[in-house]
Amino acid sequence: IYRVDNNSSEQTTKNLLKQNKLNHNRKMKMLLIILMQVFAVKAQDAGDFELGDYKGALIGDLVTRSNDVTGTLYALGPNLLYLENFNFDGANDFSFFYIGCRRASPEPSKEGLRLLHSKQDDLTPVETAVNQGLLIPFPFRKYVSLDHFAWFSLWDEQNEVSLADISIPEDFEEPRPYILSADAFTSEDARVNAVRIIMRTARNVTIQSFTFDGTGLDANFYAGTGDSLTATSGELVTVEEENDSTLGIYDRATLTLRLPEDLTLLDADWIIVTCPQCTTPFAQIELPDYRNLPADVQIF
Repeated sequence: IYRVDNNSSEQTTKNLLKQNKLNHNRKMKMLLIILMQVFAVKAQDAGDFELGDYKGALIGDLVTRSNDVTGTLYALGPNLLYLENFNFDGANDFSFFYIGCRRASPEPSKEGLRLLHSKQDDLTPVETAVNQGLLIPFPFRKYVSLDHFAWFSLWDEQNEVSLADISIPEDFEEPRPYILSADAFTSEDARVNAVRIIMRTARNVTIQSFTFDGTGLDANFYAGTGDSLTATSGELVTVEEENDSTLGIYDRATLTLRLPEDLTLLDADWIIVTCPQCTTPFAQIELPDYRNLPADVQIF
């Protein structure tokens, strides 16, 4: 005769259910990590990003040491490099992109940090390339200025030699967002106001604490050049948060403006709030002659 302990049986069942739930959560977590890694690599694939004519700040051409390695290096913005027209014969199976901290190694060496690059993960060497464009992000959680580094290299880990490299000047200024002065936004109309204007990239502007009563007929943002501040002398600027074609009512809202494809903040002189019928704008933003903004990179 066997005595069944109901409490023990119930506890065993609960433990099994709990263990199954934990196993399920672990599997889902692992699947999520894998998907995130695949997405991260996919997002940086050379066919999955679009870069306009403006490429940020030029660092320079790689100095070829061997294996027919050539390319031109740009700083697109904080923590993001772009290698244009990259060529490599692929004969070396142990080559990776490295960047060297100025304090640790003033010249290319194994003391550098390995960088991820388009189409690859951190375990895959750089492959054969012909006039390829590669996005190269820094592997840091926090922003680290490029002037902390002395060099960039295609480094051969097996033979511990640089196949191609370039020095980064100590006074190099990487592209960064620019905050306009308080008087950059002006208006003679009490219905329109803003507190802060930030030039994020070559084609993106953030307006903080934007207020507008929306009574202007077909009012919108326009950007342009020259002295004529009218809708017809400028180009329509998209408000990314809006689906409507005209501005509505805003009370201390944060807006993200996106300039059209053929115009950047490096070219434009002004952004205005106006309507097609208006001869004078409700408000205007005078853009400075700042020419070191991050490039506009669209990653798909």
